[in-house]
Amino acid sequence: MPLFGQQEPGNRQPRSVSGVEWLKVITAPILDESVPEEVTDLYEAARGALVYGYLFYPLYDLGTGQLFRVAEAAVIHKCKAMGIPVRIKRFHDRIEWLVSRHHT
Repeated sequence: MPLFGQQEPGNRQPRSVSGVEWLKVITAPILDESVPEEVTDLYEAARGALVYGYLFYPLYDLGTGQLFRVAEAAVIHKCKAMGIPVRIKRFHDRIEWLVSRHHT
């Protein structure tokens, strides 16, 4: 698919990426065993959509959107584990709360 490309360092011209290369890029990141199951499940759903997005672009869009849900779920789990006050509800405020405690 010509929409998916890669730009090599020092080369301004992108090149198309094969399906096998795309699969390797998407499946390379592995979550740590300590990641809560709920977050892992969301991540795997996003990854699956990104893999198949190579063949059907709307799935790629779905997968990238799902990654934001993964990030939010991970932040919520971390905040709860650290005892965040219940009144802090917005994603931005949760991130600031974690940063203020040096947990980025």
